[in-house]
Amino acid sequence: MKKTICPACGEKSLHKAKGCYVFKTPPSVPGSGVVRIKDAQWEICDSCGESIIGDKFHKAIDASVKRRVKKGEKRKTTSVAEERKPISEAEAKKRISLYYHGQKVVLVPENKVYDYGYLGYYGDAIIYYEGECNMQDAIAVDFNDIRPLKKGDDAWRSNPSH
Repeated sequence: MKKTICPACGEKSLHKAKGCYVFKTPPSVPGSGVVRIKDAQWEICDSCGESIIGDKFHKAIDASVKRRVKKGEKRKTTSVAEERKPISEAEAKKRISLYYHGQKVVLVPENKVYDYGYLGYYGDAIIYYEGECNMQDAIAVDFNDIRPLKKGDDAWRSNPSH
């Protein structure tokens, strides 16, 4: 089995996977809940557990969410790819230098601690619930809404396990 370098952790342990992919979307996503993508193809890292999905997979997710919204919620949804453009290479380099994989960060609007994952294609910060490191527990947030966790701040005191 040919393995490639994982963009999340840098290890040469990324390999192809296929089957039924199941994950739970956050409540803030229209049509949120458990999503099952049958006959999916993706890449998964043996070292950090990160899942990397391609365009075809993204389209399947968008279609699933649109079906769910059509059945219930009336909010309009569009494909992420239709609305956003990738950030520039210069901006990506600047943002990449600010955080490292696994670093404790605070999501400012919530004042909750998360683990930093990586910089998303569209410039979002991909963060994980503390102690988790897989796509099911990943959240894409505005890069400007996170900050490093500092010893002694309110978020630190609310979770003293750091």
